[in-house]
Amino acid sequence: MARANNLYVVARNIPRRYANLVFRQGLDYLEKLPARAHAFMAPLPIPVDLTQPAYTQMMDMMGGHGTDSGVKLVQAQAVKDATMAHFIEKYWQPGYLFLHFNGSYHSNQWQGIVHYATTNTPDRSILTINTVEQTDLNTLNEQNLGLADFTICIPSTMTKTY
Repeated sequence: MARANNLYVVARNIPRRYANLVFRQGLDYLEKLPARAHAFMAPLPIPVDLTQPAYTQMMDMMGGHGTDSGVKLVQAQAVKDATMAHFIEKYWQPGYLFLHFNGSYHSNQWQGIVHYATTNTPDRSILTINTVEQTDLNTLNEQNLGLADFTICIPSTMTKTY
């Protein structure tokens, strides 16, 4: 469809091997990579706000705030978020719609990518869409409220293909 309509398609995530390096070695390790590797990521240094709720939840899952593995996991997530936001910024053109697909953890509650994408341009108009599963589709469950501008609610019985 993109080719038939002369639309650009841009891969925006940092290569997995670099995100894995951050998880194992920490964010500062990216500085040691050759210059050609930096073309595939957001400009360094990448600031990481460990107080973002999504990031604090990640640290809690890894055993609490401030643990080495928790901080490195958040840094790996943040380098993905910052890189996607960087390439959105690089390829977005005024007056055009920019459609970006990502896992919900990268944009729920307007954090992650949205945080980085609006750091330099706080007035940028960004809308987020999230998909949730529920048994009852008539009323959105409380835990699914406030995650995005739009929520698509699908039945939990829907066939999954992943």
